Amino acid sequence: MEIKIMKASKVASPYNLLFFAVLIICYADSSNSLSSPLKFLKGLNGTQKGDRANGLIELRKYLQHFGYMDVRGDSMHRDDDFFDETLESAIKEYQNYYSLNTTGFLDEETVALLSKPRCGIPDRKTTLVSEHIDHLSNMSARYQVIRAWPPNMRTLTFFSYMDEDDFSLLESNAIAIAMGTWADVCPIKFRYSGFSNARIRIRFKRWEHGDGLPFDGQGGIVAHAFYPTSGELHFDEDENWVTSRMVKPDELDMQSVALHELGHMLGLGHSQNAEAVMFSIFDYGYIKRDLGRDDILGIRALYPS
Repeated sequence: MEIKIMKASKVASPYNLLFFAVLIICYADSSNSLSSPLKFLKGLNGTQKGDRANGLIELRKYLQHFGYMDVRGDSMHRDDDFFDETLESAIKEYQNYYSLNTTGFLDEETVALLSKPRCGIPDRKTTLVSEHIDHLSNMSARYQVIRAWPPNMRTLTFFSYMDEDDFSLLESNAIAIAMGTWADVCPIKFRYSGFSNARIRIRFKRWEHGDGLPFDGQGGIVAHAFYPTSGELHFDEDENWVTSRMVKPDELDMQSVALHELGHMLGLGHSQNAEAVMFSIFDYGYIKRDLGRDDILGIRALYPS
């Protein structure tokens, strides 16, 4: 992990040291609480139909974004903090999608999953094929396919922004390794190029950045990528990205997240298999750098060899 150190022109006074110690203590305390983008979940544990609670408006927006509620729904409580039947139905859909107990209320397990960092691409769209049967093993696969790159595009050129405020060499290398992992199981290859010739453009972004899918600070949505043939892959600059095998509880592994987002760029949607790389939920301090059976079945369904 690369650490940037601010240089001091002179020895700090005891007062300055005390000031910075207070800042560090305050920061550490805040980092242990629910991350800022998802602070609306605080206090919602146990909330159910008929309740009124602060944060339910934000929960509706969250569920709408990820495909569990119709943005144009006719609920009379779209703009208030009342837990109605429409919200109950959306929570049941969310719980069913993630194989949780379908309680319809915000139990502890559901709130815990909602609180985890995740990919910003919606889980559900009516155009997705959400379940397949692998006829060789007669087992269900949970991958989702969207669309493939055209047959004449089997080598994808890419460009990652490498300057003082963007990717380090280690981070770019982690992304290149993730590309190689996908290339090993499908006919798509990747080649580095200049910006003007790049089909795929990879960069760090913060907050609203012009693509209609704003980031939200540390926690919440950590990255997103667009399906073929858009070619945009963005990481949230406010996250603590690392590339080593030793990932701390407040850090995100660049290679693991890149592997997931590159799956979107190749045309895969989210998988409902929690062991798959294409599962939408990430976790701080966690590494998932190897494709699962579900991921391989999905990519080979998109690009038969």
